[in-house]
Amino acid sequence: LEDACEFFVKEIEMISQIHGSKYFPVFAYSDPAWAREFEKAGIITSSFPYPTVDSPSVNRIVISAYHELGDLTYINEIIRGLM
Repeated sequence: LEDACEFFVKEIEMISQIHGSKYFPVFAYSDPAWAREFEKAGIITSSFPYPTVDSPSVNRIVISAYHELGDLTYINEIIRGLM
């Protein structure tokens, strides 16, 4: 998981719309429209209004130990296509 987070951080370090740390496997992204684009690409992210149903969405990419290098490469390709 540490290696996956470190890889992901290196891939997104120049993308201002995504924030996170190699020490924690959750990465926030600022554009709520990305959630739909990720879903179209077969990627499920965490995106829901918080703290109330009327609040803006909190959008997150969550990396798990189940993700392989190919998974991370794929999401990075999708992200670059959204830029």
